[in-house]
Amino acid sequence: MGRERCILAASDAQGNAEQSPVIVIGGGIAGLAAAWKLARAGKKIRLIEKDRRLGGVIRSLRKDGFLIEEGPNTVQNHSDELGEMRRALGLEDRLLFATGTEKKYLVRFGRVHPVPTGVLSSVTSPLLSLRGKVRLAVEPWVKPFPLAGVSAEEFIRRRIGREGYERLFEPVVAGIYAGDPREMEMRYAFPKLTALVENSGSLIRGAVERMRRARRDRALQKRQKRQAMIFSFPEGLEELPRAVEKFLGDRLLLGTRARKIEPIDHGFRLTLEKGDGMKEQVFGSDVVLAVPAHALSGIEMPPEVRKACEVLAGAPYAPVGIAALGYKDQGPLRRLEGFGVLVPAVERRSILGVLFSSSLFPERAPRGMRLLTIFYGGRRNPEMVLDEKEFPREAILRDLQEIFGIEEEPLFEHWIRYPKAIAQYLLGHGRILKAQERLEARCPGLLLAGSYLTGASVPATADSGFRAAEKILSR
Repeated sequence: MGRERCILAASDAQGNAEQSPVIVIGGGIAGLAAAWKLARAGKKIRLIEKDRRLGGVIRSLRKDGFLIEEGPNTVQNHSDELGEMRRALGLEDRLLFATGTEKKYLVRFGRVHPVPTGVLSSVTSPLLSLRGKVRLAVEPWVKPFPLAGVSAEEFIRRRIGREGYERLFEPVVAGIYAGDPREMEMRYAFPKLTALVENSGSLIRGAVERMRRARRDRALQKRQKRQAMIFSFPEGLEELPRAVEKFLGDRLLLGTRARKIEPIDHGFRLTLEKGDGMKEQVFGSDVVLAVPAHALSGIEMPPEVRKACEVLAGAPYAPVGIAALGYKDQGPLRRLEGFGVLVPAVERRSILGVLFSSSLFPERAPRGMRLLTIFYGGRRNPEMVLDEKEFPREAILRDLQEIFGIEEEPLFEHWIRYPKAIAQYLLGHGRILKAQERLEARCPGLLLAGSYLTGASVPATADSGFRAAEKILSR
């Protein structure tokens, strides 16, 4: 068999498959969530990850006294199961909740303005013209319209007008997805906003009704406040995958790729490849595929699901670049308190947004220093990530100088870019979900999880792993 080594003889495949563990492929947050839930329920599991570390894009790095997040910077407390996992792993005492998150900013005509937090501030805010404010105010009287196949741009323009779309909504899409609302399908990218209109007939009316229900129901109010909280850990978000790694122990197989998946009686046979090229076969009762969509093309699949895999492998991602810059805490930087700033596309800047990292959590920067985390590229300026041989340092620093008045050179720099960073839910995303249904129906026991399906945030991606595990446990 050359360099290929069979751990189990083919004649023993059926018997061993029946006693085999569930195989989880992929050590990002979706795979970790699935593996943790299955193991905690008493299932035998094996997690396979091509890298020597777990966490996927969740990467935290201490460098020159700064704590840098090379992927997600914060997590919102949306997922109850993720909270349960966090508590079970003993991380509750290490939680850090972000401060100043109510202070968010947007750029208009090159100047930074606070996002309104109430009726009075909305009326006096310079973010919208008088005409834009009037158009926003009449949103409750806009007639509902069919939402199937409607882009996020069309939905918001028809609800709150062109100015509200360009100045308020578009930068939020860039901040969440690094995406372009003209390409995104509203009902998949923003299901909660879509539900507000479907249930109440209006964004504003739905938000008001939600607040009224919370006032009447203290449990609901408490839940909403808990879900709005944003957290991290003293050594960054990577504390979470490190804790799962410790929990899983010898159930991990790192530095190993899955090359082939074959259905057999009562399970699956997988061909794995180690970093040194050595191949081996393992057997699993079920398989959770928790890899990025584009990684699916590197795994040989059963003929009956090959077409579905081709559709899934084509799921789009936005390219994103990140610059972590450290400055002395002086001059204009002292005014940068709160969460951060989003920059609308109409401002024609290189920057998508800036997080005030050292204001959100303690010990993100050395004493007397500030840490800013800048995001650039996205679907708005993909060439900045994909085509540049050098990082776009000059363009980023020019934006910081012109928007914030920061004229000093940074004393610390850390640059990173991801050609495929954040999953996008473009028009026609339903075909991705239908391909998932076809694959799981035609190959029972083979399940998918990942950000490209139903949510790109850390909680939503984790929930996809929990759902895959639940399908196995419910059988």
